[in-house]
This record gives sequence, structure tokens and C-alpha cells, in this order.
Amino acid sequence: MAKHGINTAIDGDNDQNVLRKHVAFFDRNNDGVIYPWETFQGFRAIGSGIILSSVAAVFINVGLSSKTRPVFNTAIDGDNDQNVLRKHVAFFDRNNDGVIYPWETFQGFRAIGSGIILSSVAAVFINVGLSSKTRPGKKFPDLLFPIEIKNINMAKHGSDSGSYDTHGRFVASKFEEIFINYARTNSDALTACEVDEFVKGNREPKDYGGCFSRKNQAKHKQMAVESNSKRMEIDEENVLRKHVAFFDRNNDGFRAIGCGYLLSSFAAFFINAGLSGKTRPGKKCPNLLFPIYIENIHMAKHGSDSGVYDNHGRFVPSKFEEIFAKYARTNSDALTAKELDEFVKGNREPKDYGGWIGGLSEWKILYYLAKDKNGLLKKDTVRAVYDGSLFEKMAAEKTNSSKRKHM
Repeated sequence: MAKHGINTAIDGDNDQNVLRKHVAFFDRNNDGVIYPWETFQGFRAIGSGIILSSVAAVFINVGLSSKTRPVFNTAIDGDNDQNVLRKHVAFFDRNNDGVIYPWETFQGFRAIGSGIILSSVAAVFINVGLSSKTRPGKKFPDLLFPIEIKNINMAKHGSDSGSYDTHGRFVASKFEEIFINYARTNSDALTACEVDEFVKGNREPKDYGGCFSRKNQAKHKQMAVESNSKRMEIDEENVLRKHVAFFDRNNDGFRAIGCGYLLSSFAAFFINAGLSGKTRPGKKCPNLLFPIYIENIHMAKHGSDSGVYDNHGRFVPSKFEEIFAKYARTNSDALTAKELDEFVKGNREPKDYGGWIGGLSEWKILYYLAKDKNGLLKKDTVRAVYDGSLFEKMAAEKTNSSKRKHM
């Protein structure tokens, strides 16, 4: 068995570990891991046909993969504080097997709030750029571009801050140096300009790869900080902003509250295509990504609405109470489907076809998602949708429901 790169006789168990010897033939590149295409190649090598080899590759690998993957521990050899770089990347190892694949990088970026485009680009560039560096001694690239966490220190790029040493350990003095040298506006934080200065200050001559990598890391962190700051700055009086802020999540907004793919896709297209231009005043050319700017969301108010939001996006209690005073005849604190239709029709302004469609769509979707078991849309529910709190509640209920299903 000397021809194999992985030693089947581990820990002196020459005769006992025959099972490893049994499968080692299928480890075609001798790296200790058998992928489906290696199972296929192995079966072909012993004379099996294409169909049998394909079926065997699928069923054997699907059946055995999860059972043979070890759980990777970031605190290897008790070095809890020493190997911080491994901890830094371990979050992206979504199945805890010590290897990060592009789809795991994508899932990790999505989990921290990145959009689909940024997550996709990050998955490609990070895994393609780091995979071979973390797989020393491997002559041929793995087309799945895995990143092996145990060797992540080998993937350190140049032009960095030095906060990780060459072994991946945290260097506290280098970390403090960042803020001592660049945090002039606030001693415990960096502005966008200070981040740029910090990145430029780390640049090494002609290290273009390191410069590019560091700049992208810093910019992504700054974007996340700015996004959170803007969300915290929403005026208490601007309830309309709160209503839409839930969807400023770089995540699956309508999907998160329980809508299907078809409805979510339909809503994403029509809402953004319809409101984007209105919230970007002064922009002559449309943005083909159709962004909606929350700070200007009051400019996107359509006609034929209830008037519960005024022209500045503020909540008007008297208009809200008016809905139930006029239309809630079966139950004073709820609307039936028929009463909701009457309410929507009662708001219609002559020839305001866009407003008619907008109002009907909004209220029908709300009724579909939030009616109770008796078919009633309750007053508290409608109030919660106006300030956006209903969306958070529905998302939490959907998450808890999914967890219960998997228990």
C-alpha cells in the first residue's frame, strides 16, 4: 500500500484497519478523501460499465459522506488564543468538516447580510485565490476549490496589517497600532477615509494582489458599518421608513415572512421597478439594479391609499382608526375579506390606475399572509404592518417553524 499518499495502517493497526485498505483503491489522487468522480473512476478501473459506475458513485458517496466527515475543531491542540486566523475563517465552514467550499463561502456571506452578487463574487475569488495555497504538495488543482482551514495561515496575503502572524496567531500590538495610527476622528473607530488611509499605509511595492485583497476586505466591513448606522438613524416619527426597513436586509425579505418563490419574485420585480425611480430624485438615468432608497421612501407613496401615512411618511392615527370605523362592521377590531375589498374600492381616486393596482396588491397580499384562522385581518395586525413590526414577527415565526420541522 506504499503507493498511496495516505497511510492505511494508522496508529500501528496494520491488520485491524483492513476496511481502510479496502476503500483506499478508490482514493485516486491519494489525498485521504474519495469524491464521487473518484468512485466512478475506481469502478471503471475494475471493469464496471458507465451506468453501474455512475450509480455506484452517487449512492456510495451520498450514503457515506456525512458519516465519514469529522467535526473540525478550531481550537486544535489547545491553542485557543494562538490560532485566531482559523477561528476567523471557521464561520464559513458551514458543515464543520475543516474544508470551505465555494458554496459555503457564499452561504457565509449571505448569512452576514451580503447580497447575492457580492456573495457570489466573494465565493469565486476567495476560493479560487486561496485553495491552492492551503493545499501544499498537491500538484493538480481541485476544481471544487476547497480551502483547508488547518493550512489557512499559508494563504496570508501581503500588504496586510500584521494582526495575524505567519502561524495565524493574533498580534495584539499590531491590532492596537491600527487605531493609534489612523483613528483620528474617534479613537475607537475608523471612518471611510481613515480606512482608505490605513489600507494605503499597508501597501508593499508591487504587491498588487495583496493591495486589492486588503482594500476589498476593508470596504466590505465599512459598508456593513454604514448600513447598520443608517438603520439606527431612522426617525421615530417616520413610520413609513420602519415599514420598509425590514426589507433592507440583503437577504430574502418576502421569503423570510413565508411567501413562496413565485410571489416573492413577482413582488421583488414589481415593487423595485415601480418605486426605484421615485426614491432617486435628480437621477436622470435608471439604475438597472432598481434600488429603493429608504430615506426617500415617502416620495414613492402611491395614490388611492388609506392616508395612514402622510406626505412625510409619518403615521396618522385618525386615518388608521377611520379604516375600522367605516368598514369593520362584522367585528369592530377586524376586517373580513369582503370588508377589505370595500375599503380598497373606497380609497380609489378617479383614473388613478397605478394607485388602484398598488392598493389592491398590497392589501390582498397582507390578507393572504396575515389573516387568522377565521379569515379576519385584525386591527393589531394592520397596525403592526404599518410600523414594520409584523414582518419581524412573521420572520421569527417562520424560522422557529423551520427549526421545529428539523428537530
